[in-house]
Amino acid sequence: MDLSIGALAAATGVPATTLRTWERRYGFPVAHRTLGGQRLYSPESVERVRLVARAIDLGHRPAQLVTAGLDELRLLSGVPARATPLAAPPAVSPRSTALPSAVARPEVEAWVLCAAALDGDGLERGFRSCLASMGMQTFVVACAGPFLIALGEAWVTGRIQPFHEHFASERLREILVASWRPLSESNAGPIAVLATMPSERHGLGLHMAACLIADAGWRVLFLGVETPLPDIDACVRQAGARAVVVSVSAASNPAQATWDLDSLRARLPGDVRLLVGGAGAGLAESDDGPWHRLGGLRELMTTPTTRS
Repeated sequence: MDLSIGALAAATGVPATTLRTWERRYGFPVAHRTLGGQRLYSPESVERVRLVARAIDLGHRPAQLVTAGLDELRLLSGVPARATPLAAPPAVSPRSTALPSAVARPEVEAWVLCAAALDGDGLERGFRSCLASMGMQTFVVACAGPFLIALGEAWVTGRIQPFHEHFASERLREILVASWRPLSESNAGPIAVLATMPSERHGLGLHMAACLIADAGWRVLFLGVETPLPDIDACVRQAGARAVVVSVSAASNPAQATWDLDSLRARLPGDVRLLVGGAGAGLAESDDGPWHRLGGLRELMTTPTTRS
């Protein structure tokens, strides 16, 4: 059944005035008119409008989005393609490099329901319970990562709104920080500097990486998001760090991210490993290039952090 502009606005959270402006400027979303001149939209328009709105919130320009295919829009908005299952990495014990065997899907779905209800206590109890029973690595790889994917899918299907996602992500960030920071401070191992590039403002993946690195016995120097390249280099040299871990989100500009990574690699000492992860890390070169592109959080548990 086709939707009126009011129904489309209600289904996507994009005001009708904004939809009319997009149509006037960009020819999007495409509507057909009744004999009385009323705009009507196909049900398929709902997902596309939601993805465009999400990508705009992440800093992309509308003109580049309205002609993109759904898979590209999902990538730009940080939402996985529908063909991607809620993968099931296998359970591991703390400080083990074995990979998990099944995902805690009931827990993930329960957390999505907590997010929809703005139930912060429920989220915190669930996070802490799984962390205590599964250990750091399994919690991060098999629970936290799939939970973020499930949040994105819930947003696309209209089960939650962007504020629900922000709320839940922030509660997860608090748990991650409370997990890796005291562990890092008690470690006596080598130092890793964690940061994002100057143009990258998404840092939740960096906190998940910090958990795995600290759990492996490393000390973490967390510089956070939008860090100037000279500051990363200066921190590495002062601390005598052995590795730099950089997170690149799907919302990053590939050309800018490549430029920043090249520039950072040129600044760093030659014996410091540069590891690049995140949904936007596909722009990185091969393993024998200037940096190492991580295939996912699980790889971070076994990737050597210094050059042989």
